Amino acid sequence: MPVTSLAEVDGLLLCGYEAPYTHSTGQDPVTVGMLRVISLHGDQPSVEVVIDAQLAPYAHEQCVSCIATGLLAGAPIVCTGGEEGKIRLWKAGGPSLFSMVLYLRIPPHTLHLDFYVNAHLSS
Repeated sequence: MPVTSLAEVDGLLLCGYEAPYTHSTGQDPVTVGMLRVISLHGDQPSVEVVIDAQLAPYAHEQCVSCIATGLLAGAPIVCTGGEEGKIRLWKAGGPSLFSMVLYLRIPPHTLHLDFYVNAHLSS
């Protein structure tokens, strides 16, 4: 499982990589994009960031090719891009980014990305 992207934020290492995933229906395994959060302080076990623990236990349908971090309304946010062309924004699901939840999905090839993001964030 080669690492495809890395970023650091608030003492956490964010690691994008590919891994095999087998659907519960028994279909052939597919390769999906995973995002692992690792504490650089060694005080917590690493965790996987997923779209939905039951339905989509991965971060992207294809390889996580880029990770960026920033602030949104003063709170840390993580942006991931997958090779399927989708952008996902993740925010803290608790007191830190160690428990991230999906905040916004941006479909592939969205024209006028700034308008799309601003419209969805203001609602």
